[in-house]
Amino acid sequence: ASGELGAVLLEHSRERSGAAFSALIGQAQHEGVLGPGDAQQIFERLVALACGERQIRALLGDEAARPKGSAFEAEAARAVADLQRLFPS
Repeated sequence: ASGELGAVLLEHSRERSGAAFSALIGQAQHEGVLGPGDAQQIFERLVALACGERQIRALLGDEAARPKGSAFEAEAARAVADLQRLFPS
């Protein structure tokens, strides 16, 4: 919801940001926010939950696929909540 995910992905691209996200995922696991699992798989799942088909639609020019304002925050919160359900602590 802070926009940090999008900023890292935009600045470093998905492939280059994987290591940074692995560290964040490891920290979340250590703090009990996320349960055990392979950091790379968790990262891939987070990207799918946060972006999904919407990313493809946005690349094709569908402006409605780009959440704005509070809708963006709600989508990010939902993706994190879904990730926590997939990898419970």
